[in-house]
Amino acid sequence: MQDPAERAERGPQALHRVVMDLANPVPVVIPSPLPLAATWADQRDALADLRGSLRDMVSNSPLTDAATYVKHLEAAYRSA
Repeated sequence: MQDPAERAERGPQALHRVVMDLANPVPVVIPSPLPLAATWADQRDALADLRGSLRDMVSNSPLTDAATYVKHLEAAYRSA
């Protein structure tokens, strides 16, 4: 699990990359999901482990830290 302070420090950089990507759109090639799905289809134990940890992963995500997210979003808007 990641330290909340590390998540907060990473927020502005990640948000800046998103804002820059939106400002300078480039074509994105999205690969077919079939090879990935086929790989995971045989890994039931790993999928069960992943499913069991999703709630914690989401709750520890920078996107669920609303106050910090909004602070960084506003800063990105001001600097753009």
